[in-house]
Amino acid sequence: MKNFKKKNENYFNYEILDIYIAILIIKLKVFMKKAFIFICAMGMLTSCTVARSIQLTGQPIGTKSGEATAVLVGDSSLRTAAKNGQITTAGGSEVITKFFIIPITKTKVYGE
Repeated sequence: MKNFKKKNENYFNYEILDIYIAILIIKLKVFMKKAFIFICAMGMLTSCTVARSIQLTGQPIGTKSGEATAVLVGDSSLRTAAKNGQITTAGGSEVITKFFIIPITKTKVYGE
């Protein structure tokens, strides 16, 4: 029996390559979704705290203290904190802002 060669015997099978590329793209999409979820979760679990201590006047710190807290929105001003602590002459203050998903600001005023 004679051994016949087909005309297109040395062609490259592009269908297999297309399937392989499609599988790689699907795996890449799954990996990117997992990476995005991981980065978002890490971003939500991180926090930042900023604290500032301020000497307001030349008055001593005093024995009274007042506090005002605001979550996201609200009044955490020095005036509100002094009013809450019944302080008429403020000597110092401390403002702490924590950023953990939503910002929380706490203001403490010290004085007489």
